[in-house]
Amino acid sequence: MKKLAFVLSFLIIFLFSATEIKAANASLFFEPAAGNYEVYSQFSVKIKVDSDGAPINASKATISFPANILEVVSVSKSGSIFQLWPEEPVFSNSQGKITYGGGVPAPGFTGVGTILVVNFRGKVSGTAKVSISDALVLAADGRGTDILTSVSDGNYKIEKGVPVTPGLPEKPKISSNTHPKENSWYNNSNPEFLWNISSEIIGVSTEFDQKSQTQPKQKSEGIFNSEKFEKTEDGIWYFHLKVQNNVGWSETAHYRVQIDTKSPGSFDIRIDNEGDLANPNPDLYFEAKDELSGISHYEIKIDDKDTFSVVPADTNPYHVPFQSPGTYEITIKALDKAGNTVKSETILEVESIEPPKILIYPKTYISGKDTFYIEGTALPNSTILIFLESKENKAKNWEAKSDKDGNWSFTTEEFLKSGNYALYARTRNAKGAISNPSPSYSVKVILSGIAIGPFIFTYSTFFSALIVLLILMAIFLILLILRKNRKEKDRLIKETREAAESLKKNFEKLRKDLELRIEYFDSKPGLSPDEKKLRDRLFYFLKSSEDAIRKEIEDIEKELK
Repeated sequence: MKKLAFVLSFLIIFLFSATEIKAANASLFFEPAAGNYEVYSQFSVKIKVDSDGAPINASKATISFPANILEVVSVSKSGSIFQLWPEEPVFSNSQGKITYGGGVPAPGFTGVGTILVVNFRGKVSGTAKVSISDALVLAADGRGTDILTSVSDGNYKIEKGVPVTPGLPEKPKISSNTHPKENSWYNNSNPEFLWNISSEIIGVSTEFDQKSQTQPKQKSEGIFNSEKFEKTEDGIWYFHLKVQNNVGWSETAHYRVQIDTKSPGSFDIRIDNEGDLANPNPDLYFEAKDELSGISHYEIKIDDKDTFSVVPADTNPYHVPFQSPGTYEITIKALDKAGNTVKSETILEVESIEPPKILIYPKTYISGKDTFYIEGTALPNSTILIFLESKENKAKNWEAKSDKDGNWSFTTEEFLKSGNYALYARTRNAKGAISNPSPSYSVKVILSGIAIGPFIFTYSTFFSALIVLLILMAIFLILLILRKNRKEKDRLIKETREAAESLKKNFEKLRKDLELRIEYFDSKPGLSPDEKKLRDRLFYFLKSSEDAIRKEIEDIEKELK
């Protein structure tokens, strides 16, 4: 019940933190996984998680330790990847147990991180095995999928009065390019180990076996910083290493490798269509076994379609996606945690339900004028899927319902582009099973209008729009001409006024000049007849010109107003 309550609490807290989770193999382990310590001395052990690249949002576990050899001094959450604690970490030295239940909000945690730090104290000499049980690691997928696949024990040797000699070399750090994660499985049987050698090191001693706490002999094999083992048998192996300087030998470092080169066992696929040969979503039952590393996930492929990756928790049954009537080859590949595979195949046949019949349809359809009407029979109370397809134009599809007697009909006044179409239909029943297509019928579509790109207009609509457009264009042109005439008139008015002003100025000059000449003749005594005649002509010309120019300027000013 506690396990169920824990899972439910995190499903509620992180319901909206769903992300797509790849097939992952999370693990819980201790760091360090082993060590030698004195009686009454304290040492720290980290409880860590490796999410194997998938985001996680919660974990719980029970940690067991031998209460006669070890006791817990404290449990620390400092530096933990978790921020929420539905079950606070508690320990009991009398029962030799530590329990916890923690989590982190969306988007979760990805990678290798520390959950808790436990401070132990050795009580008596002996070998203390610390183990993990009743454990969960929940994926941040909105469903609380448990992706924990492996846990590792810790082994700690408590000794009386172990002398500590100053100046000994530090315990070496081991790594592996061939098997980089100690808690992951690999199908490589040739592990290689690497470590650093400082200038003070004068000797190296190693062992490679299936015991976690082997101590290499205190006898140098030389000075080297790597070692490779070929054709290693399947199983869990440990590489042990210690180094020597002029003072003595270091503590032993241990590195775990997990090797599995064998494929999972063969398996069968069972199809369950619930007694309905037309079932488009049958269930598949299958299960592969792998005794060593275990099954990681399955890859399911139907014909040449997409491949689906499925974890074992989502199988038995696996619900096949919708399939139309036909024959399909189903291939299921099982992959163990080391990447070894085994494949199984089967044939899925999905039968067709009874196709519909089209009894009435238009051989010629005038789009924009006629009503498109079809009628037929099918299975009672089913859905009729209607298809009208053309190579040149976009296909159309509609739905209709058959009545309790199996009769159905469909009408539409949709605009369709001109062309030759193929009309056919399918039946879909209440379970979702679908039929093969009905016989196909030719329909010729004539458009009583004009198609412009994706838009279709009837002729009446088109010509009405064209008339409106022409009227708008005419109004626009008239306004443009009036505006242009207005500008022209303004220009003429301006030029006329400028000309009138110039005429007035020039005539004033001429009038003054003529008046001077007339005054000259009037002041001269004894004018000759010719001079008198010239004087009269000048006076007449001045008077008549002045009257004519005044009248013209007045007429222009009236016109301009």
